[in-house]
Amino acid sequence: MLSADLALMLLDAVHSCDADWDAFHIYMHGCEELKGVTGGRPYPVFWLDMNDGRPDPEEELLGTTKPFIPHKARDYLNSFLDRSSHLRRPFIEGDNDARYGAVPAEFVRLREQMMSEELHRNYSEEAHAPDVAGEDLPLPQLYFG
Repeated sequence: MLSADLALMLLDAVHSCDADWDAFHIYMHGCEELKGVTGGRPYPVFWLDMNDGRPDPEEELLGTTKPFIPHKARDYLNSFLDRSSHLRRPFIEGDNDARYGAVPAEFVRLREQMMSEELHRNYSEEAHAPDVAGEDLPLPQLYFG
């Protein structure tokens, strides 16, 4: 199973590198209400086919094989994420792909606020980081009683 944002990122990545779609298939199972995810609205459930698109014997017998249409899946996922007020578009800070490399302004502000709060608390990683060699760390005491 894949989240909507991960499915979109995978579809975009395969499309961007001109990979062979015959070796990569993502299907939509349907939409389900997932508690705490989209405020009670249905969420698309995608899955990655580990059979490289070849139907299982059961699917062939039942006639439940599904076509794989990557551009329609990408269009749907883009639209779903754009319409959702509970979800954000995925991003990877520093990524070269313009679709994913930019950190949304609201997260930049939130990070700056959190860093400012850490400075006011006199927090520093060096002060709280344990000694890597373990030389100054007390050994755990075991008590049997």
